[in-house]
Amino acid sequence: MTTINKEEVHKFSHSHWWNFNSLESKMLHRLNILRMKFVRSLLKIEGKDILDVGCGGGIASESLARCGANVVGIDASLEAIECAKAHAKEEKLKIDYQNTPIEGFQSKKQFDIIFANDVIEHVESVPLFLESLEKHLKTNGILIISTINKNPVSFAFAKVIAEYVLKLVPKNTHEYSKFITPKTLKNELAQKFTHLKTQGFSYNPLTKEFFFEPTALVNYFIVFQKK
Repeated sequence: MTTINKEEVHKFSHSHWWNFNSLESKMLHRLNILRMKFVRSLLKIEGKDILDVGCGGGIASESLARCGANVVGIDASLEAIECAKAHAKEEKLKIDYQNTPIEGFQSKKQFDIIFANDVIEHVESVPLFLESLEKHLKTNGILIISTINKNPVSFAFAKVIAEYVLKLVPKNTHEYSKFITPKTLKNELAQKFTHLKTQGFSYNPLTKEFFFEPTALVNYFIVFQKK
């Protein structure tokens, strides 16, 4: 069994990760600003061992490293990892990037924090993905997932409007069937994790900024602590 969906990996196998105006990556850079605000409001990053799963070209990994974290970034796309390595070298950042899916990742240590940013909605097997994350997290460690809820509102905004009306991301970036509810994640992780927080967020196309909102109808961060 594998978490790799070759078609999904292909979507993110490009070299435009650090082009702030590219259709493939501009929204990721804008979201990363809000993501780091959220993370730093919850956790002390400096000195922590962090695993960034599905790191792509290293957008979040670099921000975490700049905060003083010891970062390992993994991704199933070789092209994305090569892009991440090249950019980190340019920026003189020490980040351990590896081309591997989470179930194939080998590490002698467990991590204080694991991030799974915008990746769970692209994997082939959610149960295997979550089980593999748990194996690499320390007891009392923190797991942070960002993804898209599954309901008519999320279909309208995250799929139809974002991809076809406003054209914020490439067409077919997301498959509605792969969207996942906070309730599903809570149920999947209930045995080995405690749910700490769910935080919704949205995007303002006029200001071109992401912002927190009280509901998690569309996009959301969800935080768990390993028991």
